[in-house]
Amino acid sequence: MSFYATPIVIGISGYAGSGKDTLAEAIYAHVYPRKCVFAANIWHLSDPVKQMVKELDPILTNHTKGATRYRLSDYLYGEQRKGGHVDERWLKNNTDYREYLVAMGDGIRGLDESFWVDQLMLLIDHAYSVLPDGKNNHLVLVPDIRYHNEVSSLRAAYGPRFLHIHVDAPHAQPANKEEKDSVDALPDADCVVTNKQEPLGRWDRQPVSHPHFQKVIAHALAWIDTLTQ
Repeated sequence: MSFYATPIVIGISGYAGSGKDTLAEAIYAHVYPRKCVFAANIWHLSDPVKQMVKELDPILTNHTKGATRYRLSDYLYGEQRKGGHVDERWLKNNTDYREYLVAMGDGIRGLDESFWVDQLMLLIDHAYSVLPDGKNNHLVLVPDIRYHNEVSSLRAAYGPRFLHIHVDAPHAQPANKEEKDSVDALPDADCVVTNKQEPLGRWDRQPVSHPHFQKVIAHALAWIDTLTQ
């Protein structure tokens, strides 16, 4: 790909609960009104992991209902959906579901450490390939960067059209020692933002209004502008 025929990719790193998704949503919300890109997506490295677990369709225990056990598909498609919608808050915090995600993600990464980032880049490049002629400004936000090789692979693939932002949040703690070691070993980011805001639930937050993110949002938008002029 030539420089101007390469997607624009922003990778966001930080501990769990630091505000990575909130920042990605804020940048996304600012980009579309400016019409500086033809298309924009928020894609996670964990998306294919979740898809594989969905296909496995494990049995999950709902401890809020007397340790009742259901198939994952019951929550996604069946009778356990609340009002016709997936109860994402419960699913995200379900211990069984999280253990399946970790086992699937770490298991395959143990065989090939680049597998998940390679899957993401295949998706990014395929999405670019189907854009209309002359519409090559495709922005992809990746708010779950955790490993050194993910940064190096994305930078090698997209060069100066890759921006690495790290979110430092005093309130956020690593989920485990493995996350601490991997995030702490990341290369220096292009931009670091300190999020002093206490974490808000996905269903309650208003990312555009977060004052701690305004400076880094402005930096990201200015960077995007230099690539799309």
